[in-house]
Amino acid sequence: MKNTSHKVLWISLVLMIVAAAGAFAQTGATGRTRSRPDTSDTATHQLTVRTNPGDAMILVNGQERKSNTMTLEAGNYTVEARAPGYESRSVEVNLNWNQTITINLQREVRRHSLRVITNVSNAVVYLDGDRAGSGEFATTLDEGRYSLRITAPGYQDHITQVELDRNRTVRVALEPRDGTVILDFPQRTANVFYFIDGNRSAVNSRRGREEITLSPGTYSLRFEAGGISSSEIEVDIRGGERLRIVPTLGFEIESED
Repeated sequence: MKNTSHKVLWISLVLMIVAAAGAFAQTGATGRTRSRPDTSDTATHQLTVRTNPGDAMILVNGQERKSNTMTLEAGNYTVEARAPGYESRSVEVNLNWNQTITINLQREVRRHSLRVITNVSNAVVYLDGDRAGSGEFATTLDEGRYSLRITAPGYQDHITQVELDRNRTVRVALEPRDGTVILDFPQRTANVFYFIDGNRSAVNSRRGREEITLSPGTYSLRFEAGGISSSEIEVDIRGGERLRIVPTLGFEIESED
């Protein structure tokens, strides 16, 4: 009997220990349960973007930012700057620490057409001093200011400035250059007059030479000396031309021997 009692007591004691251990384990599980450190938080860093020009729009991964300084999670970003009149530019940023970057924008190169039409078919066109073409001229140039010069034989040069901020057509009417008639009289000729289209002028008796500037065209010319009048001739004056005329009065005697 004693052995049986001891066995029952021993079994009961073991059961009590097991039950106590189970209760302790259950209390620990529902009470002070330790959690693992939360490693889900991602580090953040500050990114400052400076631009030239300073008022450029800033976009990060395609999204516009109102401020040039921002706090972002660590990682890779595409930062873009835009401004009117400038070419957009993007840079890649690996943001692993606080960073400041600078984005310099280049001015946008715009091109426009320039067409020059003149009233002279063989006119030559110069741009900024360099020959660019002739006749009816057309080209495409970068936006900007250009010096335009148009020349043609017998015509006055036309010089102007062209602000090429859009497609432009320049129409130029070249004006003929004046011609010059040179009358060579014998020196110390007195009381001599010349008539151009009926208008009388006296010849300088000391110089005996007259230079007359005339617009291109056809003129009647005669002269008078000592009351004797020459026959009238027609003279064609071209732009830029210098025409020398030697008037003569009297008789020419030649021997035929």
